[in-house]
Amino acid sequence: METKLCLVLVLLVSLLSIIKIIPQGKEDSSKVKLKIEAFSNMLRNFDGTFEEKLNNIDTLKKMTRILFEANESDAMAVYNIKGKPIKFNKLKSNGKVNTTPPAMIISSILINTLKNFSYNIFALAATSYFIKVKIINSELTKDSITENIGGTIITTNYLSRWDITAEVEEVIKGKNTILVGEVIKFYFHSGLESGGKGFNKEMSYFLPLEVLTEYKTVLWLKPLDESGRTPSQGCFPIENNNLIDVNNYFGFGEIIPWPEFRDKMISLINLIKSW
Repeated sequence: METKLCLVLVLLVSLLSIIKIIPQGKEDSSKVKLKIEAFSNMLRNFDGTFEEKLNNIDTLKKMTRILFEANESDAMAVYNIKGKPIKFNKLKSNGKVNTTPPAMIISSILINTLKNFSYNIFALAATSYFIKVKIINSELTKDSITENIGGTIITTNYLSRWDITAEVEEVIKGKNTILVGEVIKFYFHSGLESGGKGFNKEMSYFLPLEVLTEYKTVLWLKPLDESGRTPSQGCFPIENNNLIDVNNYFGFGEIIPWPEFRDKMISLINLIKSW
């Protein structure tokens, strides 16, 4: 009996070890493809009744879900679709081909999402990644432009930029692309961080990150100011396992325990997916 019990325990420990090393949250490629196709079809079906559709709450919920799931599954694909024209269906009203850019359609969906639901649902749908990281290194550089003016070479520094290297500690949105334990690099322009003070090494932050190019390694820190809130804030320090939200962007208070904040955001994600 004792031998059998020991064998069961050994097998259980082995199973747990296997579970730990399997990447969590990765979707099957066929499911990712279906979500991107649903997103593309939503854009292609843009027609003269699109604004009317946005005024229907159930339809708006579905569009918000499709956008969220596409962004969550493959933010690179969404980025590429935004920047490329799509052949839309002909407008039934006049028979002309509609040439509205995908980015404008997406913007209309998000504006209505913000108007009819909550800021957090809007932010989750609009942003590629929501992650918690620990800073490994931060370096302040200057973006500049060099011009030849009348034979004189003039270099103008026009923006300061932080180049950040960080280890991913938790992923709230973007699990299909970014893994816990992964080291990522991203950058943002100085002044968009919390308080404009940059990042402290070995400190943890909650970050909204956006794809800036087709390459995953180039990410942009997305300031949360789309709803007109000022000053814009691009990162949220985590101190003593509490998220510090000095402007109360998320509406949970200026200080909230990280596990509580994470659970609230995950609940909102589950709500969006139920639409």
